[in-house]
Amino acid sequence: MQSLANGLSIGRSPCAYVSDMPSHSDTDEMFWRRTRRFSPGASIYAEGGRSGGVEVVLSGWLAEAVILRDGRRYVFSFELPGDLVRLSSPSEGRMFFALTNTTLGDADLLPASRSAGWATRLADAASRDEEQLMNHLVRVGRLTAAERVLNLLLELYDRLERVGLAKNDSFRMPITQQVFGEALGLSLVHINRTLQKLRRDNLITLRRGVVTLHDRYKLAGIACYEPWRFEAPAPAARAPAVRPNEARSWASGTVVRPPASVASHSAA
Repeated sequence: MQSLANGLSIGRSPCAYVSDMPSHSDTDEMFWRRTRRFSPGASIYAEGGRSGGVEVVLSGWLAEAVILRDGRRYVFSFELPGDLVRLSSPSEGRMFFALTNTTLGDADLLPASRSAGWATRLADAASRDEEQLMNHLVRVGRLTAAERVLNLLLELYDRLERVGLAKNDSFRMPITQQVFGEALGLSLVHINRTLQKLRRDNLITLRRGVVTLHDRYKLAGIACYEPWRFEAPAPAARAPAVRPNEARSWASGTVVRPPASVASHSAA
């Protein structure tokens, strides 16, 4: 199966441990009473069939999906290092599967002396999940193929940058084109064609499993992407700083259209 970035096998480049990053020292494996490890492609359900348990992605990438009766799969979220996930039982109709070598830590078994702050983290995570789901619905329901690809790449960059796994407009992408298409409602052929066009137009570079985004501010305008939707909550509520002509929320009633120079990317 072809990878998103020049044929890289998804199992070759697992993400770094979150414990390597000072801002997420609580996710060091030594801190957790129980961890579970999964190989690429493994299906992941709640341990013991119990639903609602919270686990933390200590390393690796997960995808959350629904499997239809005919075997087709629809991916509606990616879980990255530092994310909190609520696993389900096989009977609930949805599942997680590992995209890379992945380690999860059981947040329900945290030592009492260290778990006081997790209630707040859970609330923040639930809020971000809601924002990501809203963005996903709009992305798949209203954006063109090129806009969908750029929008998701920008979201992944911002989330990875927040935990120290992206910098200088680049990040490692261990996702095949097939999985990427399943997350965007696009066929493998359509994804491949769209990525080739974005590369030809020098909007992105894909090389040896690394994605580079050229001028993320420009790309955000093309893809109707709003980075502040995925930032950590500020201490006090305040309106986000917006540059002149910056893409605004569809919820605000402002219609965002890409510049004429990139109108060719709006072919579905």
